[in-house]
Amino acid sequence: MMSDYNILFYLYLGIVSLLLFIFAMFVSLQLRFLTFYLLAFFKILNVSKSSFVFSFKDYQKFYHFYLTTADYFLSISLSELYLEDVSDLDSKKNIYVLLALAYRELSFIEIAKYYYLKALSLDPNNVQLSESLRQMYSQLGYRKDDRSLYRNSIK
Repeated sequence: MMSDYNILFYLYLGIVSLLLFIFAMFVSLQLRFLTFYLLAFFKILNVSKSSFVFSFKDYQKFYHFYLTTADYFLSISLSELYLEDVSDLDSKKNIYVLLALAYRELSFIEIAKYYYLKALSLDPNNVQLSESLRQMYSQLGYRKDDRSLYRNSIK
């Protein structure tokens, strides 16, 4: 009778140890991700203590960092914030394209369309932008807009 309790006790210890091991694996994965996230963030930041100037190159680093961590809303927020400070039209066009890509990835198609059109208004002869917008229209089934963009990209 005593050996039955010992078997149950060892079975209980085995199950608890297995569950704790699985839990420890999840915690270690989360700690590894947190460590990676913090190290990458500090590597990107790399700011001297005296001054902080946020350049377009810094913006691109942060944007791509947020994309690699699949944090689209932070990349969108960063883009919207940086868009207010940019006066160069080429940089604005690039930011509009990045915003369109992020919104398209999140399936906010109308907002993505808006930013594609804003980028096209700054560079109407850009075939790559027209093609991206045309593909988006084609996926949505907007045949009329799709054909007009195709004709404009050929010209």
